Amino acid sequence: GVNEGYLVGACSGYLPTRTEEQKLKFQIHLRFFAALALLESIEEVPIDQIAKKYSTNRGLLQSLQTAASSYAGQVAVFCESLGFRTLELLLSDLQVRLFSGVQKELCDLVRVQLLTGPLARVLYNAGYTGVAKLSTADPVTIKTLLQGVLPFKDKEETGERSWLDKRHGLTELEAASHMIECAKELLQEDLADMNFQVDLSEIISAKSKKEKSTDCDSALIPLL
Repeated sequence: GVNEGYLVGACSGYLPTRTEEQKLKFQIHLRFFAALALLESIEEVPIDQIAKKYSTNRGLLQSLQTAASSYAGQVAVFCESLGFRTLELLLSDLQVRLFSGVQKELCDLVRVQLLTGPLARVLYNAGYTGVAKLSTADPVTIKTLLQGVLPFKDKEETGERSWLDKRHGLTELEAASHMIECAKELLQEDLADMNFQVDLSEIISAKSKKEKSTDCDSALIPLL
């Protein structure tokens, strides 16, 4: 296991690897070092801060996250095949957290296309705690939340801002609408998995009409 004396020596630059036993100790403590970095990543510490703290680079950390996430997914599938349902659920959540670098409450949101960990946190703090709530959101409201968050780039000729993504050249409003539509699709799939045959588009449309009617009634009250 991890030895405190070995860590003290490592901090002083003493890392002997001449014998097989010393090599084994080095590998054990190296894995412990990597686990500490991964722990900070799933606690949503910015990757630049982690890279600086552990004297490494972003690329290596991201590769470590991807490898750890992949391994967690493999073990989750193995647990599912053995019928270890509880352990499989825990590892599935851990897989998402490692891949996206988020805390548990953001696991549902980061399923939405275009939503990274930092963007998901902004939406979560604004009250959109999952795909169910995001699916009924107003695109203009989501656009407002996205305006203070990268990655966007100003277009000099139009003054608009476009989403910096290799697959999408979207404005803020288009990106917001895309996220909402993706949330609707995910929610529909979740309901289908639970054997609920529901047309979300009709429900959301009815809810929007009801809200507009309520707003109109409120506006008329001062006139009566």
